[in-house]
Amino acid sequence: MPTDFHGVYSAMATPFGADGAIDEPVLRASVNRAIEAGVHGLAPCGSTGEFTLMSSDERKRLVEVVVEETAGRVPVVVHTGALTTKDAVDLSRHAAETGAAGVFAVIPFYEPLGLDDVRGFYEALAEAVDVPVGIYNLPVASGVDLDSDWVGALAREDDRIAFIKDTTGSFDRVSRLVVDHGDVITVFNGDDTLLLPAFTAGAPACLLGTLNLLPAECAGVYDAHAEGRYEEAEELYRRILPVSLFLTEGHYYSAGVKAGLDLIGHSAGDPRLPILPLGDERRAKLRDLLDAVGAPTPA
Repeated sequence: MPTDFHGVYSAMATPFGADGAIDEPVLRASVNRAIEAGVHGLAPCGSTGEFTLMSSDERKRLVEVVVEETAGRVPVVVHTGALTTKDAVDLSRHAAETGAAGVFAVIPFYEPLGLDDVRGFYEALAEAVDVPVGIYNLPVASGVDLDSDWVGALAREDDRIAFIKDTTGSFDRVSRLVVDHGDVITVFNGDDTLLLPAFTAGAPACLLGTLNLLPAECAGVYDAHAEGRYEEAEELYRRILPVSLFLTEGHYYSAGVKAGLDLIGHSAGDPRLPILPLGDERRAKLRDLLDAVGAPTPA
């Protein structure tokens, strides 16, 4: 059955210190900054959080810190995807036991999976935890696109599978999920550029990396739309959109988020290799875009 998750959830960047380890003080500060800006939920250990570049122990510690610092103020939904079902189950159990409000997972990638394999993966997660389980449809990384009717059928068969983050970037896909299957599954839009369009289609929530840079503005889009202040929502969306387009138009999303955080004075360090820091030319462009939104970047 669908959850009551709603609003804008931050796909949290993972801060790394000069020694390469997770910077826990900066992580705690990022939790509080997001909540104080009006964000409705937090999502650590996702793609923006560079989960593929962390060990299981690091991911578990990250979740512990985020849940502890959040202290129940907003829901924390944890990404627990991994290369094996065993590891995803282990991470999901840990997240649930730590206090996560839900877990979601991209399917194991690299090895080509059929839909029966995918079904078995999500059923294993649902068996392992007593919190809502979410599908993470990210075909650009997984190689498998889970269409809306397949997702809806799985949610109808197993009500423990209760939400989906759809990152296809398709307005039609988000709309179909909401219209045809919103009665059984909560739809999170996962494409930054569809922030407002997805809400107009009826999606109750989004889960985006842009919130690391512009949390108050993104929260303002949701709040204004939910309260019927549609012109205000559109004005805010138009201000945010150039930054979202910048982050999504190339193969440097995590690097772009990290560069943006540094530019606005909330540095989370560099991304982990093999992801390289954003180059000077693109960094200068991002500075201009953030300045235009009203997120001043110190010279």
